[in-house]
Amino acid sequence: MPKKTVMPHLSGAVAFEGNGFGTCFYRAAAFVLDAPGADLCLGTFAGGTEEELRANPSGSRHDFIHAWVEARGDVYAPSMLSKSNGFMGPIPRDQYYEASGARDVKRLTRSEVLRLSGEIGLSAHLRRHKPLKGGKRVAEVLLEAAGVNYMVRDGGVLPAPRDSDMGGTQPTG
Repeated sequence: MPKKTVMPHLSGAVAFEGNGFGTCFYRAAAFVLDAPGADLCLGTFAGGTEEELRANPSGSRHDFIHAWVEARGDVYAPSMLSKSNGFMGPIPRDQYYEASGARDVKRLTRSEVLRLSGEIGLSAHLRRHKPLKGGKRVAEVLLEAAGVNYMVRDGGVLPAPRDSDMGGTQPTG
């Protein structure tokens, strides 16, 4: 008998690399589907300083939208799994927010993520890589459900300019 996976959605999301559009969104949604009591958070992170970019040249110099998970006052960052040898421990929320410059945070409760999952086939998409219903990408569905104004540029998800009401994907540049 095959061994049952403890977090089947997250295991599937980790195996599903190369989607080209926001690994953090896939992994955060998967974690929330697997973890009762967890919320999916979407917020703007500060772009890196010159010093940070010298240490990590692949970092973003622009503010960007990121997804993570919060449960019981702690943060879990499933997008970091591949950089941490598969270990994901809790991070105190205040430390995470301070280190990342997190702001404009929106939340989707597990109930909301489960509802979205039913509407678009998210569970089957994450576990068995089935196509999503409606042709949208996971990031688009989550951002729109949370009411985040965003734009896509250079393969990244960026906050829309504050003086605009873009209301979703606005490919630019």
